Amino acid sequence: LEYCELVTVLYFTIDLILRGMACPDFCSYITSTLTWVDTFAVCPFYVELFFPENSEQFAGLRVLRVARVMRVLKLVRRSKKLMTIATVMRNCVSELFLLIVILDDGCYRVCHVNVHLRGADQ
Repeated sequence: LEYCELVTVLYFTIDLILRGMACPDFCSYITSTLTWVDTFAVCPFYVELFFPENSEQFAGLRVLRVARVMRVLKLVRRSKKLMTIATVMRNCVSELFLLIVILDDGCYRVCHVNVHLRGADQ
């Protein structure tokens, strides 16, 4: 898992640098919101890499890893197989929601029965 994180962070860092070098107007690139999202997405990795003893102090940066997930979605556009999966998920969102509701209802019922059985024992 750490190897996968290293590879994806390096990929996104190289992508960020190359886009900056290829951009005709560097000032507009630096001030772009997406550039800042990309920068903050890779930031936690480098902070933990360079300051491992103070990683607890930078725990709030772990929230920024959500931005990294959003960047992975950028990779989906480049793969036909992943695009097919994304299209199927988009077309079946109502069925997926129904599945989640059914599973949630089942969990609720099991927990409810468990609470009542434990209450009967006491």
